[in-house]
Amino acid sequence: MDSFLKKRQIEEAVNSNEINSQRKRLKVATNEKIDAAVLKWFQKMRAANVSIKEPLIYGKARNFAVMLGKECFKASNGWLMRFRDRHGITF
Repeated sequence: MDSFLKKRQIEEAVNSNEINSQRKRLKVATNEKIDAAVLKWFQKMRAANVSIKEPLIYGKARNFAVMLGKECFKASNGWLMRFRDRHGITF
């Protein structure tokens, strides 16, 4: 893929709020469905002014993984760090 197409992909992802605008590379999650479900839940909770701690995010990620048939998914510290980086989330 040439650099122009990559740039277009990144611009489209930023415009649709799929990734943080500070990112320079388009790197998607390994488990995209789990990532999308957790992000949607997280955004709903933030909109409702619910305080969200890291253990709650781990638990929700595991719940979504089980619902999606990915029992081997591990919501690790590394996963959470990458999730936060992908979506520009700060606590």
